[in-house]
Amino acid sequence: VAVQKGSDIAHDLETSPLQIKTNSAIPSKEYVFVYLRDSQGDAAGGVFLNFNSPPQYNIYYCTLGWTNFPTDLPTATDKVWRIKLDRTSGSRLQIHCNEVEVLNVQISNSTCDRDWSRSWNYSVVSKIGFSPQDTASDYYRGNCTGLKAEWKSTMETTTQFPVVPGTIVEVTCSESGALN
Repeated sequence: VAVQKGSDIAHDLETSPLQIKTNSAIPSKEYVFVYLRDSQGDAAGGVFLNFNSPPQYNIYYCTLGWTNFPTDLPTATDKVWRIKLDRTSGSRLQIHCNEVEVLNVQISNSTCDRDWSRSWNYSVVSKIGFSPQDTASDYYRGNCTGLKAEWKSTMETTTQFPVVPGTIVEVTCSESGALN
């Protein structure tokens, strides 16, 4: 779906990773600004990416400034970012770029420069929003039903039988959840 800036979109980041498509060269001085919100619309964190040289990230309500990625990003200009929040043990933010893990950080006192617990400890991140200042996000994929949202070569349907590559399955996406 084409990114619409300035409005909240229903999305459960814990059960369905957010995928964002960008085509920003490095350095391009373009930015991704994705805010995370709870069901009441209150801030529940955020992920910001910049395409300067070197490319950097900022975890909203955690890091105070821009931080270099701990690993090199894929060199392709066209990128698909997958952002996932894992709460099986605390709050862990995972970011993949073109299927390469570029960030995997536990949100905690030891990794954050500021009070993170008010925002990152919500039970469910149920909304996302692209800031009007976002200049890099072109498309996104949101919540889908019918498949677990790991988006790998092997998946399971909600009926729990294995699906092998090449099998055709029906996927139902919410109004805001289809990939363009």
